[in-house]
Amino acid sequence: MRNGLLFALVWCCASLAAAELLVTDRYRDSVHRFSSLDGSLVQLDFIVGAGPGVALDSAMEALVVGDRIWLSDQNLDSVFRYTLDGRFVDRFLGPANQIDNIRGFHIADGVLYLTNFGTANGAPGPAIRKFDVATGADLGTITMPGGHSPWDVLAFGARLLASDDTNISTNPLLDTAVIWDIAQSPVGVFASGSAGTNGLSLPKQMIVLSDGRLLVANNGTPRALLELNAAGQIVATYPLGTLRPNGLYELENGRIFIAGEDTGVLGTNGLYTLDRASGALTPILLGNQVPGGLLPHYVNHYPPPPAVCPGDLNCDGAVDFDDIDLFVEALGYPDGAGWPYPDCPWLGGDCNADGQVTFDDIDPFVARIGTTCR
Repeated sequence: MRNGLLFALVWCCASLAAAELLVTDRYRDSVHRFSSLDGSLVQLDFIVGAGPGVALDSAMEALVVGDRIWLSDQNLDSVFRYTLDGRFVDRFLGPANQIDNIRGFHIADGVLYLTNFGTANGAPGPAIRKFDVATGADLGTITMPGGHSPWDVLAFGARLLASDDTNISTNPLLDTAVIWDIAQSPVGVFASGSAGTNGLSLPKQMIVLSDGRLLVANNGTPRALLELNAAGQIVATYPLGTLRPNGLYELENGRIFIAGEDTGVLGTNGLYTLDRASGALTPILLGNQVPGGLLPHYVNHYPPPPAVCPGDLNCDGAVDFDDIDLFVEALGYPDGAGWPYPDCPWLGGDCNADGQVTFDDIDPFVARIGTTCR
């Protein structure tokens, strides 16, 4: 893995600022931002590390949880947390938590459901590991009978689904897969198949469509998106040619945004949109268009943090004496970690534009008293 070269930031118009996506990249070891309206690029390499001097090493899934971005890293066996503006906060889980070769995850009812493949660090092998979202306490392990390589977890109605390729062979037609219902006890089967039957062979990310159906990125043979109903039946297949989909998202314009692999990181790996009605697949950004290439993986919705007005710590549109106590409070939160007011950014106290809130901001803050931002 390698860190990406610096690339020019591409910003969408201000009217789209509240509608974005987070896309992980396993080759650039970073997280990108795209528009959830039309899939256009907002910012490449938005998140690029896991603290001072620590590079990511196969970023798998980034998900907004409250006022934080949570990020799973496959090779670092860790779940990291960031502020909504992309600054590193902490490592929530690591190898000491008995996880290895992790992929996608989901949070439901205060529980983190994390896919696990490996057995290093005391990890259980193919399984779903459970942790308390508030404390990180180990809540146990869910194993699937015959489970082989879980990739994603998703709530689907009353079900909790886990995608799993149960057999990858030298003959692609013999590749098999299961989407488990891990909310059942014992674990049940929501859907199953093979490349030679219904096409379910290597399911990765899953999403719930606006019509309530399930859409699955099938990375195996055939390369396709598979649409399933509430009974687990495949009701539509959307072929993708040679593109192997990893992640997907239903855009606000109705098209499906796809993160996929094709001819390589410097080739036609990249981001595409699919018109399900016509089958048209449109490239958005390809590896051969980006210095350093692309290997995009999972996709999730991202609400950017509120716009910052320097000095306006209570977000009423004005810098005045009502902001003084909050400014003093902000000085006690280095890097904004733990800032208790997610609707009003900690960086509002950064009045000298150095990316921090420190004693160096006191004079600039005082100078801004009496100004407005609206």
